[in-house]
Amino acid sequence: MEIVDILGVLARRRLPLAVMLVLSILAGLAIQYRVSLSPFGLSERVTTTHGAQTRVLLDAPDEPPTVDLDSGVADTLALRAGLLGDLMATDGVRATIAAGAGIDRDELAIVPPSAGPPSLAIPLAIAASEAARLTSEPYALTVAADPAVPIVRFAVGAPDAAAARRVADAAAESYEELVASRASRRARLSVMQLGPVRTTTTVDTPPRVLGAAAAFVLFVLGASALVLAAGIRRQWRAARLRPRPAG
Repeated sequence: MEIVDILGVLARRRLPLAVMLVLSILAGLAIQYRVSLSPFGLSERVTTTHGAQTRVLLDAPDEPPTVDLDSGVADTLALRAGLLGDLMATDGVRATIAAGAGIDRDELAIVPPSAGPPSLAIPLAIAASEAARLTSEPYALTVAADPAVPIVRFAVGAPDAAAARRVADAAAESYEELVASRASRRARLSVMQLGPVRTTTTVDTPPRVLGAAAAFVLFVLGASALVLAAGIRRQWRAARLRPRPAG
């Protein structure tokens, strides 16, 4: 019986319901497309992201090959690579990378390996690491270290591909300078870049069902508001017409 009453309320309010339907459709189109009023037209929303990636290998040239079990530093190179990667997030190194890339230091965010995904898939730890990756700067450099082999990966997000390449090159050079400044007489370390910087451009469009789903939800909410307002108004009228007790 309630469904019949709801349909009756909506049938008596066809004009507000039609307005709500039009507004919901327009809202769905605005989510899915860019609306131009002069001249009127619709263009699909496109999000373009630019990135660059490069990898470097930390090695000890004075020692036996890192795959040799007799090497004195073979079992510590991966740890050293990660620790040196954490130093990339210091203010001094960040300023050096920004200067090498030709950008302002405040525009660059660096996420070190220690802020990466945790080794154990603990929900709280995963949520914390994901929150640490949220940056508002236009340039973001993520430093990732492999726990098994001494390879450090630099991933850059930037407004354009050329800027992403410059930041990646500057990061690799700064890492090499950082390694050279931390080298000791007992273990001289070197850095070798593994291949050239690779740039990527990704074009994303919102799912086509997103606009339709948003329009449907808004229309249902609007219709529910009409029904709720009608019920409140009916109760208010009934309260006014109810006779008051004498005395």
